[in-house]
Amino acid sequence: MLTKKGLFHAFALGTGLWSTLGWRGWTLCVSYLFLGQAVTKVKFAEKEKRGIAEGRGGRRGPENVWGSAATGLLCAVASVQGESFLGISSRVYVLAFVASLATKLADTFASEIGKAYGKTTFLITTFA
Repeated sequence: MLTKKGLFHAFALGTGLWSTLGWRGWTLCVSYLFLGQAVTKVKFAEKEKRGIAEGRGGRRGPENVWGSAATGLLCAVASVQGESFLGISSRVYVLAFVASLATKLADTFASEIGKAYGKTTFLITTFA
């Protein structure tokens, strides 16, 4: 699922999440990784033939690790700064952590399923 460098960066990310949100935050992020990998493999050979598959055989590198979870990690760190940090409740930061991963996973599902089964695409902002 990960390149060698990706694995190193994922370990750093996981350590940060476990240190802040514990096993629940870590497990949510690992679930994101497994689900994202699974949907990437849907019709992978066909996507590869068309030149639209995820590079490196679908394995994720450091840019994927941090692109997917840097915002979530920042929210996790902010959530443990006390009951309130920068005037925002720690619970809101936990919610933001979950929302950041959910949003990224929804994007991954949409793009990978869309590439596998989609016929016509359009830009949601203009419907063109």
